[in-house]
Amino acid sequence: ASGGSDGTVQVWDLDTGQVRRFEPPVVLQDLGLPPDPEGVSEGFATLLEILKLAPQTKVIVVTGQLDKENAVKSVGLGAYDFYQKPVDVDVLKLLVQRAFQMHDADGDAQVTEAEMSAMADMMQSHMGGQQGGMQGMGQGMMDND
Repeated sequence: ASGGSDGTVQVWDLDTGQVRRFEPPVVLQDLGLPPDPEGVSEGFATLLEILKLAPQTKVIVVTGQLDKENAVKSVGLGAYDFYQKPVDVDVLKLLVQRAFQMHDADGDAQVTEAEMSAMADMMQSHMGGQQGGMQGMGQGMMDND
């Protein structure tokens, strides 16, 4: 995992130390993770591990448009919500902002414009400028409190 000064963390291999240390309020996670990017076993295992280490984290599962069954199953396992590809950055921003607000019991936590912009840039960068493509990667975003 690597952390940025803008409060974002990119996670390719689940780093349990980073999850424990930061307890990210919101995580975007693809179900298709290495070493089995075409399957969902690693994605489900990662989801369960994140929720075990940081139960207050709102995990949004980002999945392929033909994979609604597994997306719904992930919610049954404890994910906050799911979003089907191809990714519409504006819609995903709203979903993430709502998850941040739900994370805060008082509803006072607001995602800053800079955090939302950084997240959008990160998503666009990993999608290679195309709709779709967060394949094999989980992403988390943390507050800068």
